[in-house]
Amino acid sequence: MRYDWDASTYDRISDVIESWGHKIIEHRKWKGNEIVLDAGCGSGKLTKILSIKVPYGKVFAVDFDSSMITLAKEKLAKISNIQFIKMDISKIELEEKVDVVFSNAVLHWILNHKKVFERFWQIFKPDGQLLIQCGGCSNLSKTLSIFNKVRNSNKFYNYFCNNKGEDIWKEPWYFAKKEDTEKMLKEIGFKNIQVFLENKEAKFYNKEEYFLFIKTIVLRPYLEYLPNDMLKDKFAKAVIYEIETNVKELQWRLDYVRLNINAEK
Repeated sequence: MRYDWDASTYDRISDVIESWGHKIIEHRKWKGNEIVLDAGCGSGKLTKILSIKVPYGKVFAVDFDSSMITLAKEKLAKISNIQFIKMDISKIELEEKVDVVFSNAVLHWILNHKKVFERFWQIFKPDGQLLIQCGGCSNLSKTLSIFNKVRNSNKFYNYFCNNKGEDIWKEPWYFAKKEDTEKMLKEIGFKNIQVFLENKEAKFYNKEEYFLFIKTIVLRPYLEYLPNDMLKDKFAKAVIYEIETNVKELQWRLDYVRLNINAEK
């Protein structure tokens, strides 16, 4: 299942995710002439940073979501070394080989990691480098337990069932283990592999900020099962109520675990 993003709201509220991406970019000593793939460029905040890092190179900004690509193009229209492409990154084909594949907070939305990393291998120059961070094993485990409690409640359970009353909910993400990722990269042929998990709690100033963030990003897969905006709003508010009533230690925070992936061809 594909989900349509609210690109403008995402752009406004994604500062915490962007800050993590900055650290990934700084992991590399940039020469300035690299060809870079921004795999899942979103609204383009980090694409802009990458374009500054490679003034004599190029950034392929790729995203499957039309609204994200449209907004990124509008925001970065004056930058000449960015080429925007609407495409599934697991099927990526480019007009030239790349030095770096950068990706931030994207790959956990792709269930088949081997397929996407094999594509990265194919489009790399001989010394290509992965600079990637995504959701890893146990990501949002406490938060998702709350979401699933609401999903299974009497108010919402039927929306996640078919006509026979069978549960049709499918998790849309893959939060990979460190060991599985290392093994996969070795099998593909990558070297100098560095993979590690990192706790990255996101804190919000108040309930309203938290509500907008989860409704725009984390709750999206759940809300797609609901037929109208009123029900979607009720679901998100039910999550808030559950946290305020029974899980106060999660006010107002998200228990992110990030999987960092650095490797070379």
